[in-house]
Amino acid sequence: METFKTAFGLTRALFPVVYFCGLLFCIPLAIRIVRIMSGPRTPGSGPGRSAPDDDDGFDADAVVARYLAQRPAEPAVSAPAVRPAPKSGGPAKPTGFGRRTS
Repeated sequence: METFKTAFGLTRALFPVVYFCGLLFCIPLAIRIVRIMSGPRTPGSGPGRSAPDDDDGFDADAVVARYLAQRPAEPAVSAPAVRPAPKSGGPAKPTGFGRRTS
């Protein structure tokens, strides 16, 4: 009889936990089901908005052509610039990360 009371008490203690976790699992599931059933949203589907037209006077090809026409010609590749000597007369500071070679 004591085992029955212990098992029943344990069941009474676990019921709220299982019930609450079940609700936490079901709420996101219910939201997903509602979103699937309502169908995909369209741009501008809010109240008082009309769907935007694709013809808004913007021509991407014309923009690219104008940019390429205004861009200067490719300069010839020249030798890299030589760094000037330090003004203090001391050794030059390292320019990057890594091991020292000298």
